[in-house]
Amino acid sequence: KGFETGAVDFISKPINKPELLARVTTHLELKLSRDLVANANRELVQEVEFRKQAGEKFRALSETAFESVVFLRKDRIIEANCAARLLFDLNGEQELWPEITTFAHKSESGKLHKIFKTEEAGPWEMNFVSGKGKPFYAQVQHQSISYKGEMINVLAIRDITRQKEHD
Repeated sequence: KGFETGAVDFISKPINKPELLARVTTHLELKLSRDLVANANRELVQEVEFRKQAGEKFRALSETAFESVVFLRKDRIIEANCAARLLFDLNGEQELWPEITTFAHKSESGKLHKIFKTEEAGPWEMNFVSGKGKPFYAQVQHQSISYKGEMINVLAIRDITRQKEHD
């Protein structure tokens, strides 16, 4: 009858003190464990929401940047902002984008590999070819970051062709 009315345990008479202490201790530990799990779940929900918001902010900043930003796993482009997709004529729906060296002038692909290995952020000047085959000068900055659990290279590429022509 007690369990039917919502009880979680009971003791029968005559009361055995060691049994009573063991049962009370067990239920206190169970309550503490449930509270710890509930707190951990709340913290995880908050962390997921924080990361989701941070990801949305990052995506918005990346998409509205005037500079081209590409994320690279080794040499392969894995993500690119709107400016980079326009500059390199990348389709946003592509599953497999080309390697960044595809767009580097033939004499510059080795320079890109040196950039990836250095700790310096840059900037470096390089010659590229757009997705439509038009050559251009660019200022490149580099950073290695942890992204989705792995270390990748991020390049910010600013077209400086007009500036170079002016100079």
